Amino acid sequence: TADSFHQLLGTFQEDFDIIQAAQRMMHPAGRGDRSRARRMSVQQIVQSHEAMVQVIQQMLKELRQMTPLELNRLDLQFLEATAELLSYLEVSNLDLHPEDVEEAISMNEFQLQNSPDF
Repeated sequence: TADSFHQLLGTFQEDFDIIQAAQRMMHPAGRGDRSRARRMSVQQIVQSHEAMVQVIQQMLKELRQMTPLELNRLDLQFLEATAELLSYLEVSNLDLHPEDVEEAISMNEFQLQNSPDF
C-alpha cells in the first residue's frame, strides 16, 4: 500500500539518492500515452487532482504539527520528492497513469478551465 511504501521510504529519508531513485522508478522518462489520455474523462482528471490535493493537505497537516526546530531540520528536496511520490501513488491507486493524466490535462485544457471542480 501507499502507507507501507511511504514508511519504507521514511527509513531512508536521509539518503537522497534512494529517494531520487524511487522517483525515477515511479516517474519514467517521457510523457504519457496519448491514446490512454484520450480515453480519460474530465471527471477522472478531476479525481486525480483531488487525490493529489488530499496528499498535500495531509502533508501540510503533519508539517503544521511540527516544531520550528523540526521544520528547520527538514530537507526541502526530500519533502518535495516525498510529496511527488505520494501523489503519484494516489493517482496510481485510481488505476490511472500520472503521466497520462498530465497528457490528458494538456489535451482537455479548455474543458478543464471551464470546470468548477478543477
